[in-house]
Amino acid sequence: PAVRWFTPPEQIAVLVEEATKQAFRAKLYHFGEKSRQMSFALQRIEAPVFDWTLKCDGSADLLGEGVPSAQVEIELPAGILCVLQAQTKDGG
Repeated sequence: PAVRWFTPPEQIAVLVEEATKQAFRAKLYHFGEKSRQMSFALQRIEAPVFDWTLKCDGSADLLGEGVPSAQVEIELPAGILCVLQAQTKDGG
C-alpha cells in the first residue's frame, strides 16, 4: 500500500517497515516538545476493512477500523518512538 500524509513533514521521522496489500507498519518519532496531531490515508490495500493500532512506549491503542483511502487522525507524543500498524481483519 501507499500512505498519503496530510501533515507537513516537520520534526517527524517515519520508517516504513512493512507495506504489503494486507498490512502496513511504520515507526514514527516526533522530535518536538509537545504532542502533535497527524493525519493520513492508506491507499492500495486489498482488504475492504482493517484495524489501525498505534503503539507508543509499550502500550497499544486500537484506533479502530479503517477503510482504504479514509483519512485517519492520530496524536503522536513528543520524544517517544511509536509503531503505527494496519492489519487486515483476517490477520492477513
